[in-house]
Amino acid sequence: MLNLVDVKKDYLSGDDTVHALKGVSLSFRKSEFVSILGPSGCGKTTMLNIIGGLDRYTSGDLIIDGISTKDYRDGDWDFYRNSRIGFVFQNYDLIPHLTILQNVELALTLSGVAAEERKERARRALEEVGLKEKLNKRPNQLSGGQMQRVSIARALVNDPDIILADEPTGALDSVTSVQIMELLTEIARKKLIVMVTHNAELAERYSTRIIRLLDGEVVGDTMPYGISREVRPESGKTGNRVDQCPHCGAINPIGSAVCPECGARKPRRDYVFKRRRQAAEKEAAALAATPKSLPAEQADSPRKSSRRKRGNKSKMNFATAMKLSFRNLLTKKVRTGATVVAGSIGIVGVALVLALSNGFTDYINKMERSTLSVFPIMISELSYDSQKLMQMSPIQMIGSQGDLPSHPDDGEVHIKEDTLGSGSSMEDYMQMFKDIVIVNDITDEYLDYVAKIDQSKASLFY
Repeated sequence: MLNLVDVKKDYLSGDDTVHALKGVSLSFRKSEFVSILGPSGCGKTTMLNIIGGLDRYTSGDLIIDGISTKDYRDGDWDFYRNSRIGFVFQNYDLIPHLTILQNVELALTLSGVAAEERKERARRALEEVGLKEKLNKRPNQLSGGQMQRVSIARALVNDPDIILADEPTGALDSVTSVQIMELLTEIARKKLIVMVTHNAELAERYSTRIIRLLDGEVVGDTMPYGISREVRPESGKTGNRVDQCPHCGAINPIGSAVCPECGARKPRRDYVFKRRRQAAEKEAAALAATPKSLPAEQADSPRKSSRRKRGNKSKMNFATAMKLSFRNLLTKKVRTGATVVAGSIGIVGVALVLALSNGFTDYINKMERSTLSVFPIMISELSYDSQKLMQMSPIQMIGSQGDLPSHPDDGEVHIKEDTLGSGSSMEDYMQMFKDIVIVNDITDEYLDYVAKIDQSKASLFY
C-alpha cells in the first residue's frame, strides 16, 4: 500500500546541509498500528510529513498503491492529502469560533460534499469517538482529551486510508492518553495508523509494529513487511512472544487459550501458525511483485492515473469562505468595530481633503472666467507682437543716427533731414517695427462667421 524507497531529506542552512533522513526504506501494510520512536531530531516528524505529502523528499521515492510520486504535481498532492490522509496533531488545530460539528464538517468542504451529507458524516464521525452529546460545543468548552477526539473524528470523516498522528498524547494526562490510544487501536483494525511518539510504554502496549529511528536512519523494526504482524517480540523482553486476539485485537501472551480482554477462545496454535505463515508468504510475494515505478507500456503514467482518480480539484467554495469569515468577525466584535471606525475616519479624511481641493480649484476657475469675461476680444487689421516689443532695448527705441559720425570734431553741427524729432528717420522706424507688426487678413468668410454668432451667448460666463 505504502512504500518508502531509499528516501533522503536534506535541509540547507546557509553553507551547511542537514541530513534529516538518510536513505529510509520502509513498507507499510494496509491496516496496522505503527509507532515511530526515537530521540528528538532523529527525523520522525520529517518522515511523517513526507508520508503525508506536507514535505517533499530530496531523493528516493514514495510509492502509493504501486504508483510513484516523483511526477506528482501540486494538484495531485492536494488530492492525496485531502482524500487519502487524515492528520491528528498534538495541539488539535481546531477553529475556536466553530462548534466541534462544524470543525469536523469543515474537512469535507474541500471535497465538494453536499451540505446535508457533510453534516450527517460529521455527526457520525463524532459519535464514533464518543462525542454524541457535545456536537454543538465549542473547543474551549471541552477537555484536552475531548478535543483530541474531535481531531481524530476530523481525520476520519473523509474515510482516509492512512491516519498520521504526531504526538497525539503529548499534551494529555496518562488516563486520557490511554483512552486515545485505545481509540486509535480500534481504528487500526481497518486502517493504517502511523504515530510519532516519545512514550515508549504506550507504543509497546498498543502498537502492532514499532520502528526506531536514530540520526535519520532506521535502527529497529519489530514487524517488517513480509513477517506476520500478529507475532512480534515484546520490546525489552527478548524471547518473550506475544499474540493478538483475532476478535478484539488485544495483545495477549502466547499460550493463552482465552483472551483476557474479551473472553473469546482463540483458535488452536497450529492453525494460527499456519495462517500466519500463509499470510506472511502472501505479503512477501506481493512486496516482491510491487514495482518501484510502473512501466509506461504497461500502465498509465502516475500523473494520468492520479488525474483520473482525483476528479474535481480540491477547493472551498466562495459562499463557505465568506460564511467562515463572517463568523470569525462576529467573535471579535470589539476589534472589528474599532478597525471599522479607524478605517472610516481615514477614508472620510481623504475624501474631505479631495473635496476641498476640487472645490477651491473650481472657485478659482470661476473667478478667472467671470473677471476676464468683461474684457471683449478685439480683432483689428493690424496688431503687434507684444513679446518682441518688450524685448526691444532702449537704444533701439530711441533709434540710430544713421551714417553720421557720433562725435564730430570739425566744430560744425550736422543735422539729418526727414527725422521725427528723435534723431531717426521714418525709414528707420519702419525698419525697426517691421518685425513686430502683424497684419490680419480679415476675409469676407470670417466676417460672415462673426455675424452668425448668437449675441445672447457671447457675454455668458460661469
